[in-house]
Amino acid sequence: MQDSKVLTAEEKQLEIEKIQADKRFVGHPVGVLTIGLKFMCNSFSYYGLTSILIYYLYAALPAGLGLTKTEASQLLSLYYALVIICGVIGSYMADRVFGPRMAIRLTCIVMPIAYLLLAIPGLGIVGYAGAQGMMLFSSMLGGRSMDALTAKLYKKGDTRKDSAFAITYVISNIGACVPGITGTIALVAGYHTAFFACAVFSLIGSIFFIVSEKKSFADCGRRGGRSAAQLFVHKPHYHHHPVCECGK
Repeated sequence: MQDSKVLTAEEKQLEIEKIQADKRFVGHPVGVLTIGLKFMCNSFSYYGLTSILIYYLYAALPAGLGLTKTEASQLLSLYYALVIICGVIGSYMADRVFGPRMAIRLTCIVMPIAYLLLAIPGLGIVGYAGAQGMMLFSSMLGGRSMDALTAKLYKKGDTRKDSAFAITYVISNIGACVPGITGTIALVAGYHTAFFACAVFSLIGSIFFIVSEKKSFADCGRRGGRSAAQLFVHKPHYHHHPVCECGK
């Protein structure tokens, strides 16, 4: 019953200040760990996907899509160009329309579906187009909302903020080991099985964030604050995954 209580503005502000004063995770708010682990799952999924995607595009049917190497390169180049544009739009949407928390929740729904579209055998180029479209849509929803949410865990002038971005960067890049894993899965069991593994990592990250966000962030990141679009343009980019993740 107490969890369903509607908090006043003063009570919400007190909860936010409590979160910002938290030092349970190596001297930082525990929300930094939540964001870092979400970034890590995003990295597992995204790096795992990108390491094998171009091979899938030009692999002979039925294992791949049977495109030429030139066509495969052009498709991926187009996607990488569009995802940057969509990320800028998504950063604005996360800040001005949804708030970082809602934006991340939306990407938590969209991204696992995108990976699953690639994991379903028989969808061919339609499945690929649908998956890439969903990933671009996710970028348009989330942008760099997780970076924006990280910043909201600290008061203005808090010297811990810069190191928080470094921590999430280090945790995120644990995902750099995944290309060898998904590449092996693709060789042994096929591309669709490897894409399914990426979907599982994405789903784990999404469930973890949704389950833990209330305790990790209280009312931080629901609305207002510094523009996520400004973060995208001006903050040094510790994270290099174009999909948000969302997020990274």
